[in-house]
Parts: sequence; C-alpha cells; structure tokens
Amino acid sequence: MKINVNVDLTKVFNYLKLVSYIIKNDYLNFQDKNSKKYNKLQILGQTLDYFLKKHENIQSLIKPRIEKMFNVKFKNPNLITITLFTPSTKNTFIALGSYIQDIHPDLYKEDIFEFMASFGDVAQGLATLGDSALKLSITHILWDDGIIDKGKITKAKEKIEQNSNLAKYCDRLNLFNHMIYVKSKYFDPKPKTIDHIKGTLVESVLGIYYLEKGLPSVLDLIKSLEAQQKEFDQEEIKPDEKVQTEN
Repeated sequence: MKINVNVDLTKVFNYLKLVSYIIKNDYLNFQDKNSKKYNKLQILGQTLDYFLKKHENIQSLIKPRIEKMFNVKFKNPNLITITLFTPSTKNTFIALGSYIQDIHPDLYKEDIFEFMASFGDVAQGLATLGDSALKLSITHILWDDGIIDKGKITKAKEKIEQNSNLAKYCDRLNLFNHMIYVKSKYFDPKPKTIDHIKGTLVESVLGIYYLEKGLPSVLDLIKSLEAQQKEFDQEEIKPDEKVQTEN
C-alpha cells in the first residue's frame, strides 16, 4: 500500500480490529493454558488491545487538538494515529501476520500486514516531509520579511525548528503521551533525546498537513502560529506541566 491523501486507512484499522478479535477468541479457547504458545498468544492479544485503545484515544482526543491548533479538518485523520507508531511495533505485526497466515489463512491479507509492519517507517517518512516543508516555509517567511543575510536566516530558522522549541508544540498537543510503542528495557531516553522525539512527532503531523494541503498552506500555517510562537518565546514552559494526561 502506498501512502497518499486518498488511501483508505479505515479498512486497515477495521482489519486490525477483526484479527484482534480472532486472537482474543483463540487464546480464550486455548486448551493448554500453561504452555509458552498460550502465553505468547495472550501477550499478542493484549498488545493489539493496547494498539486499538491508543488509536481510539488519538482519534477522540488528539485529532481535535491538532485540528484546532492548525485550523484544519484532515481528510485522512487515521494518518495521525500512524504518525504516533514507533518502529518498535514492527515485530508485533510480523508475529501477528505469521500467526494468522498459519492458523487462519483464509483471513490473511499480505499487503495489509506488510503495511502495518511499516507504520513506524511511514511515521518517520512523514517526519522527513514535515521537516523539509517547515524549513522551506520558515525561509520564505524570513525572506518576505526582508531578512536576506544567510547568517541571520540560519539563526532565525534554528530558533523555530530546533527540537526544544518543537517540543513545546508537542506538549501543547499532548502527542508524546500517546505514542504507540512496545516497551523495552533498553528504552530510557535522556531529556535531550525526548526533545528530539517530540520534535519528530510534530514534524510528522506537519508531514500530513503538507500531503493534504501542499506547501503554500504549510507556509500560511506557520504564519498563523506566530502568536503561539511568541507566547513560547516569552515564557518558559516545562514539558507536560500544562498538559493533563488523557487516558
């Protein structure tokens, strides 16, 4: 499956709900509940429940926040959920695909499983699009404001696009708390790394905006956020201090 504004992601998440139901039904009816296979199946089912609950919360809580800040109605809002998937979820989808192919081959859809396994990669691709659109938009704005000196342009751009600044938008939108990932004992990011993650999440959302609206609209969006940016410049906002965690 290719990502564009017209791709039907509703069928992807509906399919995920279906296979989640199948997995849950299988482990509830599993005979040997002391076996490793049962434990793996149960963990897989619980992980899928977690993915779907996150998806539900993102669409009901986070999507409205983004649409309000960006003053937009997304054509393909399910993309917002995909931007919050991390590469750590890939192995879960691979394991799920293998199980369905072996036990329920009539339900197996290779193209959808390959696509779900790539959610984290798609999110990173959207972040790359968003980062490029942000950089070009800021350069246009500075040029229109008469700032033509290369050094001044670079300094002004860095102030806006640096991760510590984008992290403030991330906190306002509460994106970080709704990331979808598989926990790992090796994941213990330092504050600077967390700012990078938050900045990437905001860039991913900008990537969706760019796909749906085009570069001129991204330029208008960045201009419309000027008041928000001035507020961030004038006060020190501690991460997540002003945001209530929504579960």
